[in-house]
Amino acid sequence: MIQQNVNIENIGPIEQLDIKCPPDGGVVVLRGRNGLGKSTALSSAQALVSGNGKLSTRDDAPSAGRVNGFGAMIHVGAKTTRAGEVEVSSIEGKLNIADLVKPPLKDPVAADRQRIKALISITGVEPTAKAFADVIGNEMADYVSAATWAGKDMLDVASKAKRDLEQAARGKEDEANLREGQAKAHEEAASGVDMSGECDEQKLRNASTIASGNLRVLQERQEASERSANQLAEAREKLDQVKANYTGPTVDQAIADVKSSENNLASATATVNNLERQLAEAKSAQERIDLKLQSARSSLRAAEEYTEAVAMYEAVLEGTATKAPSPDELEAAQQAMDDASNALEQGALIRNAMAKLREAKDARDQANKAAVTASRLRDSAKLIDNVLSNAIENDQLFVRDGRLCTNHHARGETLFGDLSEGERWTKAFDVAAPIVGEHGILILPQNFWEGLDPHNRAHVADLARHHKIVVLTAEATDGELRAEQFEGIHSNAH
Repeated sequence: MIQQNVNIENIGPIEQLDIKCPPDGGVVVLRGRNGLGKSTALSSAQALVSGNGKLSTRDDAPSAGRVNGFGAMIHVGAKTTRAGEVEVSSIEGKLNIADLVKPPLKDPVAADRQRIKALISITGVEPTAKAFADVIGNEMADYVSAATWAGKDMLDVASKAKRDLEQAARGKEDEANLREGQAKAHEEAASGVDMSGECDEQKLRNASTIASGNLRVLQERQEASERSANQLAEAREKLDQVKANYTGPTVDQAIADVKSSENNLASATATVNNLERQLAEAKSAQERIDLKLQSARSSLRAAEEYTEAVAMYEAVLEGTATKAPSPDELEAAQQAMDDASNALEQGALIRNAMAKLREAKDARDQANKAAVTASRLRDSAKLIDNVLSNAIENDQLFVRDGRLCTNHHARGETLFGDLSEGERWTKAFDVAAPIVGEHGILILPQNFWEGLDPHNRAHVADLARHHKIVVLTAEATDGELRAEQFEGIHSNAH
């Protein structure tokens, strides 16, 4: 509990001022006309708490100036000295609340960056890869460069991580466009191909082989028929020649002559045997008959040779009469061969088209995968703001597109910098109050309190009591310099 007051003597325009701090927290307002030392009193209390700041004595003061409270004392004279140790906590060295409300920067984006840095510095959250992976996931975090993760400033790391993710997203979008172009090119290459036919190469080759074999058989029959016709013509010519050149008897006639001669020979031989006396005549007759027999036998051989020749050539005629294929058979076989060749070519086209369509599908799958990854990367880039919001650790403030935002009761999501100064002070106080710590003190400038409407003043007082901290501030009023505890929205200045 804060049990000590702050006493200021002979500092600046202040001759003597006692500031009573409520033990259970609350708001103490320094009131009085301008020029009486309200700002000096605030600076004196700040110097007491922080150990910093330059104080001067009151003009024509009979003794040195003095600021006493919270277990410490500052003597201000020809030389300023300090004694004791401050026994209360503050935000000194943690947050410059005025810079959170109104940073000394004209660029609103740069001002928000300073605000966000200040808020993150309070929480001490480090820019580790895990802090980001917890929000965007390990897979997306892998797209952030090692150089980015090596950074030490949370806001800079977040900015670069967002840049890395967006750059990776652009790369994936380019890849998606490239793959989609490849898919369309493959589909175009496959377009116009009739896919209804058979495309199995082995089946088509088998069909082509069969058609080719059938055509070859018919062609061989055609050639055999032509050879047969030539042989037939030659055989007919030979037969005609044989028939034209032969003048002897027929085989039957020759056989009859042979038999007749043999009978005569037998009769003659008997006559020779029986009639010795007639030997000469019989020998003469024998010789004549013998000659005739030789002639008959010669005729028989000729007749047999003739018969054999006729039979041979007739056999040739019968054996070589190969039936030629009809023109329709040849045309059908040629058409079948042409169809098989065309089917083989069409099958190759179909297989190539199917391969192109498979390549198109693969390319489109890769395009879709890249597009999904690009979308996830862009979503992850947006989630980087959530990392910063988490690092701020404040449920009233968050980061959106690199800007510090809050939810306004009337306007909804609003840039922090677009709030009125009083609203910014209220939000800043909400941030600072828990940081001060129980029984601590928070010294805020006069424009803080004067910028608050009655409702927000009551809110600050309630929050100060809730956290049991003392808020020391000021406002210009009538009357002499004094310190008064703010009791609520009906508390009046004197």
